[in-house]
Amino acid sequence: MTPAPQSLQSTKTTPPTTAASRFIRYIVPVRAKNGKLFFDFFWRGVRCKEYTGLADNSENRRLCERKIAAVETAIERGSFDYRMHFPRGSRLHIFYPNDRIRDGTVVVFDEYIARWQKNRSPILADGRVIQDADIHPSTWIHAATVVRSRFVPAFRNLRLSEVTPYHCGAFRQSLLEEALSGKTVGNIMGLLHKAFADAVDEGLLERNPVLRTSSRRVRRSRRERITANPLTSAEVAQFLERVPQWYRDFYTVWFYLGWRSSEIVALRFGWIDFERENIKLQRGRIPRMGGLEAEPKTGRREIDCSYAPDIFRALKRLKERSTSTAPEDFVFTSQNRRPLDQEWLNDQV
Repeated sequence: MTPAPQSLQSTKTTPPTTAASRFIRYIVPVRAKNGKLFFDFFWRGVRCKEYTGLADNSENRRLCERKIAAVETAIERGSFDYRMHFPRGSRLHIFYPNDRIRDGTVVVFDEYIARWQKNRSPILADGRVIQDADIHPSTWIHAATVVRSRFVPAFRNLRLSEVTPYHCGAFRQSLLEEALSGKTVGNIMGLLHKAFADAVDEGLLERNPVLRTSSRRVRRSRRERITANPLTSAEVAQFLERVPQWYRDFYTVWFYLGWRSSEIVALRFGWIDFERENIKLQRGRIPRMGGLEAEPKTGRREIDCSYAPDIFRALKRLKERSTSTAPEDFVFTSQNRRPLDQEWLNDQV
């Protein structure tokens, strides 16, 4: 048979056979179907057709050609991440089978983060706190708020594997644009990093998409935290002069001790030694959970208050005012003898 003229022979390239090549290239890796552009390439021996939804015009073709060039380069270098380039790709189930849990359903971020937060709970079904739990109840409650109000809205409807460093970086930038403090942003991103780290440990992800903040940024944020704006002595005196009489001793003691709000509202008469002028802090109280009590976040401790005589002067006045001073009676109460909580104090006092 006479061979066809060279001009009539197929122009399709021969797939490369070298082990170093992982990309089988077509003459036109950016193609169109029904007026819409799509990519056509091979990776790991699998043909991938990724539809863009973009109209077939010169500007969109240039965009797609730049995109496929980046894909080619990454594949040739061995750094190609299919999920990063095509988070809703048609071959996710082939390349990343672990993105599906045992019953065959896709792991969606919303579902994962809700399960993750629930499984970390230090609070038993009957309301008791697990002894020596890995996470403090107040920390877990705060984290639940962050999950509900921050993470779910930001990553709603994404598969777990679709969340990329770009998504996480954009989320961090949105927090900064809210003018949140560096510490707050760091805490939120740290919680997100922990959630994804646990997903990696479970085998649901290959790598954590939350990138760690550089040490330079951390050092800068620590320097910035040195600058504070506490109340001056004159401002404290002005506050105590104007606060309602019933709560004046409470705030006097709090200014001197500087405890967490959950700790100061939990103080009992049985923890106070009036002769030695010291206090044994035993528990903290979380009013939002119906008065749930747990060991203080920094542990039980004994505080010598002899450095500030005003502390025990105030405590003695409160003891004289109280109708009952049994060991488990609260030192600080509202005027109707109910335990205090910081949210109520902020609203009412």
